[in-house]
Amino acid sequence: MPVSDRRAVRSQRLVAAAAVLDGRTAASARDLWVLPLIAPTADTQALARDTLADLVGKSANTSLVHAAEELSRGAQARAERLARTAAALLAELGTTPGARDDRLRLEATLREIDAGFDPADLPAPLAAMRAGLVAAVRPA
Repeated sequence: MPVSDRRAVRSQRLVAAAAVLDGRTAASARDLWVLPLIAPTADTQALARDTLADLVGKSANTSLVHAAEELSRGAQARAERLARTAAALLAELGTTPGARDDRLRLEATLREIDAGFDPADLPAPLAAMRAGLVAAVRPA
């Protein structure tokens, strides 16, 4: 897809906006997840996402977690979201969940981690959170 001057400026503004929404004043590689949005149609956006996969793979955004994760398809963004979710669950429920529903919430997060990551490629922070979840759901 040819990038006109207008699209180039639009992409710069999108990257800058992604940084601001993430609470930063300077853009970085984390903000490149918005680049496929400059494509005019859903098909060309999908093509841009596939073509730019290596460039936008480490993208993330704490305010727009799911959008960044979907547009970048980044494992890093997914890992950060799952680590935050696991930490919040462990903080809320502790290491010995009492109610059945609490245990199910922990197990659902564990299943999402296991479905999304090969154990050999599990980022260290997420591996630590996974270990905490496993300990919490392990029968006493």
